[in-house]
Amino acid sequence: MLGDSGTLSNNVKTLLALLALHSVLDCYAGIWPIYKHLAGISLGVAGLIATLATTVTWVLQPYFGIWADKGYARVCVIAGTVLTFPMMLLGPVTGLLPSLPTWGGYGILFAAVFLAKLGQAMYHPAGASISGNLDDGRRSTMVALFVAFGWIGYGSSQLVFSYTFRWANTHTEWLLIPGGLVVLGALRWCFPKELHHQGRAGLISSITSIPFGRKRLYVLFAMLCCMSALGQGLFFLLPEFMEAKGYSSWFVHGGALLWIVAGSVIGIVPAGYLADTLGRHRVLVLSLLANLILFFAFVWTPLLPTYGIALLCMGVGAAMNMANPIGVAIGQHLFPEQRSLISGVLMGLSWAVGGTAPWIMGVLASRSDIGIVNALAMLWVAGVLAFGMSLFIETDMASDGDEIQD
Repeated sequence: MLGDSGTLSNNVKTLLALLALHSVLDCYAGIWPIYKHLAGISLGVAGLIATLATTVTWVLQPYFGIWADKGYARVCVIAGTVLTFPMMLLGPVTGLLPSLPTWGGYGILFAAVFLAKLGQAMYHPAGASISGNLDDGRRSTMVALFVAFGWIGYGSSQLVFSYTFRWANTHTEWLLIPGGLVVLGALRWCFPKELHHQGRAGLISSITSIPFGRKRLYVLFAMLCCMSALGQGLFFLLPEFMEAKGYSSWFVHGGALLWIVAGSVIGIVPAGYLADTLGRHRVLVLSLLANLILFFAFVWTPLLPTYGIALLCMGVGAAMNMANPIGVAIGQHLFPEQRSLISGVLMGLSWAVGGTAPWIMGVLASRSDIGIVNALAMLWVAGVLAFGMSLFIETDMASDGDEIQD
């Protein structure tokens, strides 16, 4: 942990900078659902902006992974974080929107969201690689820390932005101060070991080599696309849904998201333990079944007391977000010779496909004959499809108990 002179080692400084950058990145990039609620942006338009920005930028994630592996990981994590900064300017921009042409106002909003999504796509492959390579003997711990700090940033995003928006009279640019300090610190502290894999295959050849037809990878991919759509659709409509159900302002303006993310973080630990003891495929199927039950209860249960809705949010978060890490682990096990590519496909590409959900949910929720609650209820179909597909995933194992023998 400490260098020879008693100072922090380069690896520790890099890790601390990386974790702080991840929190800022996902905090800043995660405010669109609550901003569109605060600014009164049409759900259909807000959904289209989110969908276009997500699908275009996250398809590029494999490219940024290749770029990071060629010696630009530090550039990716710092520049990626800076690209989310325009999101904090949306507060003061709100007052200008009525005086701008419709296309101009929406163009500014799209540019900010697009840059933020581009920053996330640039940051995540490089950040995951840096964290895992800091300590070969504790790779899992390093990656777990990396993931946890991203969730902390995202879970706090809506509360931080919404309360600053209201208390500072839309002057959310003040939130750039902590982010700027973090970036300055990273410029001094973040110096990861660059890998310089110059011989790695290019983006096109990597994509064309994806073995979708082997070992039913297409089933696993489609399942994760459904779960990605479920998550993105839920987060997009969450402020309006909590308001429609009659919950307090705290839950509407980010409290519900905070509890869902808390459940996700807490659920990661037992999910990993259960996957190691019961087998990944069994735990995946059980988590998706639990997701069906809890998501249905979340949508249709009448108004609950504070502790009740908090627990239900945590349960939904835990069940909903188990599928991705377990699904990626199964994919990596099936194709050990292509682990990086498989991770990019099952994480980045599935997220891009699932990014169509905000637009679909926005259009449906805007219709008077459907409404917000019924629109969100329709997402349950994605959970049903994911559960059904999980029963047909190839595990390439003689028994579930062998599945953990990597």
